[in-house]
Amino acid sequence: LNISFPTVKNVLEKYLKDNIINKSLKIGGKSGRKAQNYSLNKNFCYSIGVVINMKKIHIILTNEKGINIKETCIKETFNIDTLTLRLFEELEEFIGSISKEIIPKIIGIGISIPGVLDTINKKIEIGIRLKLDFSIIESIEEKFKMKVFIENESNLVAIVEKFMGIGEKCEDFIVLTIQETIGIGIFNQENYYEGFHFKAGRVAHMTIDMNGEECECGDSGCWGKYISDDILLQKFKNKFPLIKKYDDIFLSEYLESKQGNEIIENYIKYLARGIKNLIFFSNPEKLIISGKICKHNHIIKDKLLNCIYNDNIFLRGKETIQFSEFEQCPNSIGAAMLPIVDTLF
Repeated sequence: LNISFPTVKNVLEKYLKDNIINKSLKIGGKSGRKAQNYSLNKNFCYSIGVVINMKKIHIILTNEKGINIKETCIKETFNIDTLTLRLFEELEEFIGSISKEIIPKIIGIGISIPGVLDTINKKIEIGIRLKLDFSIIESIEEKFKMKVFIENESNLVAIVEKFMGIGEKCEDFIVLTIQETIGIGIFNQENYYEGFHFKAGRVAHMTIDMNGEECECGDSGCWGKYISDDILLQKFKNKFPLIKKYDDIFLSEYLESKQGNEIIENYIKYLARGIKNLIFFSNPEKLIISGKICKHNHIIKDKLLNCIYNDNIFLRGKETIQFSEFEQCPNSIGAAMLPIVDTLF
């Protein structure tokens, strides 16, 4: 680091005073001066993460390590008025239930949204038909006396993958989030000292079939109409009415049937087609797939890779495609990490 010992000592003393680090046992031999060990105090700060979309509000409290300490979740269909009202109600109840010792150590509230931040029109896109005004950020900050950070859910998953997952050793990667909606987070680190930047991509409306199914955006053949969790679940429900939830799809009685196998084969085909476009576009070091499908990746992985890389002209091979080690999209953890990453990095 090219800094002097007195500077190191001053920094350590400040970190000790602020309770960011702790002293551990000294180490060394029986004779001579022993070395002082220090360790990070994983509870020196906390953060609140909020996931909001058209059907859910999920709130968590984490420490600096991203460890989930407390959470709550409500599921209902929202409009502009009900979403804002319920968000404030749930935040007030959640924060009110946190111990008084932790409250002063909360450094902010991170919010995950499925859409993008429209800085020109000052709108927060939750869905095509649901947009919130930027003023809601100021209202939350004023009411709860905490700084608010807001970001696209795919970008937040990219943060989690960089600090806690597969992207840790990568300088350039894409996260493809497959949930109720589809999105990508593009992570790029120019070098270790200049930090990183990332941006979201609205690939749900990337056309992969000119004559395909109509989308709510007004176009046809959008990628999200073929590979989202809701679409896959609905296709199976149409053939198998007894299916109730997403994980039921992968039961052998459905998956090994002729109809079920046909649905999965088409799903893989359209997933591969979109991923090919992403690889051609940016040639990422890694493309990390994130979402519920990761729990069942052993079922689709080999066929998906063969579909992508059969007679390919890519610069990199099959090792580019990775399934996240998180079985669910970790955008709630990413939302909670956002204030911490912004403050510390």
